[in-house]
Amino acid sequence: MKIMTKRLLLRPFLEKDSKDWYYMTQDKAAYRYLPYICPVTIYQSIGRIRNCYSKCDFENKYYFIIDERSIKKPIGAIFIIKDNNSNAFEVFFLISKDFRRHGYMEEALNGLLKQWPNGKPLFFDIDSDNYAAQKLMDKITSARMVLSNLDRVVYSITK
Repeated sequence: MKIMTKRLLLRPFLEKDSKDWYYMTQDKAAYRYLPYICPVTIYQSIGRIRNCYSKCDFENKYYFIIDERSIKKPIGAIFIIKDNNSNAFEVFFLISKDFRRHGYMEEALNGLLKQWPNGKPLFFDIDSDNYAAQKLMDKITSARMVLSNLDRVVYSITK
């Protein structure tokens, strides 16, 4: 499954993305909000892509690398994983620090939503202090719920 927007190509991970993925995830903000997807070494990056991210089934798991088409370089990623308890799909996203605040993630998520199958609800579980992600999600959907006891902000989208 590939999704193309004006500037971006969302595509499956390839082993050749290992180095770019590793450097993209070494940002402190990336590690702070998504520590479980950030590889600690370049070898861990290669292993995760080879054994997991490149093997999505497009039914329960969707892993996209985001390529900036004009420079043909990975600049981010979107992970979508089915929550077995609710049958909804949780979305995680990351954009390289050099490409933040240029509308790339908004474009990527909107492109994804246009192609997303009807009847498969999505949710985004955002840390309450991740204001940049909340601001982005507020542009995409108005379905916002604050879980103050869990220090989370959850957005949901159903087509």
